Amino acid sequence: KLFWDASAESLGIGTSSPDAPLHIVASTVAEMRYGAIGPSSNSALRISRNDSTTASGNPLGYLEFGGNDATSALDTSFAYVGAEASGTHAAGDNPTDLVFGTTATGSATVTERMRIDSSGSVGIGTSSFTSASAGRTVLEVNGASASALINLSVNGTRQGYIFTDTTDMNVYNVDNGSLNFGTNNAERMRIDSSGNVGIGGTPNSYSGQTTLTINSTGVARLDLDIGNANQGYLLAENGYIGLYAASGKYVSMGVAGSGEAIRIDSSGNVIVGGGNDTGFAATKLKTGSYSTGEAGINILTT
Repeated sequence: KLFWDASAESLGIGTSSPDAPLHIVASTVAEMRYGAIGPSSNSALRISRNDSTTASGNPLGYLEFGGNDATSALDTSFAYVGAEASGTHAAGDNPTDLVFGTTATGSATVTERMRIDSSGSVGIGTSSFTSASAGRTVLEVNGASASALINLSVNGTRQGYIFTDTTDMNVYNVDNGSLNFGTNNAERMRIDSSGNVGIGGTPNSYSGQTTLTINSTGVARLDLDIGNANQGYLLAENGYIGLYAASGKYVSMGVAGSGEAIRIDSSGNVIVGGGNDTGFAATKLKTGSYSTGEAGINILTT
């Protein structure tokens, strides 16, 4: 059925009441319009679902790309861009996803590859998003059988990539350069091309050595915690470096496989040879008064 509305200069195909310059009704729910019906009354081609009820998962329409199938010589879809309802539509509430599909090598079936959901989250290789609640906008890349990988390129040359498999998370710089991390729009940590790590500045580099450099304009400090409870710290200021145990703790030094060699207890006593002050099990250097009340350094042996 073809209808021309001369007064509105509109052509209707499948309908006698066209409401756009071109209005096609193909079935009870499938419609297409062309005219100044887009945002800000600009030209648009609109594919619509004209249905009394639109539920989650219902397609609103697809723009397909295809050609002749090599086997049947029939016109066949090989890719599409489409829209699907992501919830039940009602007045003033029309959640809609945009979906993209392609046909893989060795296949004759179009498969969804990417989805932009109604909240703006993007899924590549997945139609559902992890941690998409609480107002988060998510970019999720899902590897179906191997790893998921994001390449970062400049002028067509890969400079770095992020990928994960079932166990490991990996971030790589392809070039002979550094991997930098920043907060508040400033660099805070750097891993250079030799594996040296710098916190607060560029790491020091020494031949045949891998370094961890903590740089500060005032005090540089490395805290050592267990279960979020501080056990001690290394501290550097201009002119000295210190090793400190937390209050009530002690500092111990030794050789792997040989046990403790020197201990500085929580009172500042230095114990050489391991153990503690009880029973004089080793040589002790004690400052201050001892059991007899003397002041100075007491050297005690068993």
